[in-house]
Amino acid sequence: MSLLTWRDDMSVGVAKFDDDHRQLVDLINELHDAMSHGRGSAALESVLDRVLDYSRAHFKSEEDLMREYGFPGLEEHAADHQKLLEQTETYRERLTQGGRMMSVEVAEFLVEWLRTHTRDMDKRYAEFFADKGVV
Repeated sequence: MSLLTWRDDMSVGVAKFDDDHRQLVDLINELHDAMSHGRGSAALESVLDRVLDYSRAHFKSEEDLMREYGFPGLEEHAADHQKLLEQTETYRERLTQGGRMMSVEVAEFLVEWLRTHTRDMDKRYAEFFADKGVV
């Protein structure tokens, strides 16, 4: 059973970014599935590494497009991106140093970050890009 299900109200109206967000939903669900089968700790390192790789690429794409079109909220948006990267790197460091039983904490953090970031931050650029013809 999935922890998160992609819903249309999560869409930001830019197909590439929606596809990227679905990828994060899949990573969260992969971690949740591993936790449900008692393998959360074993899956955590791989999931964190892929969240970092995904985030760096996705954030660069978003920020590059914002720069290209002159999105006025770029600086605030990039700062929120940085928060996810820093927290994910902190989790990765804790895991490397022998942190245990963090999978629930990480899953909860990722779910909350995705929900609030897409709802509060990404929705701000949805209309802006739609007005510019970016879909």
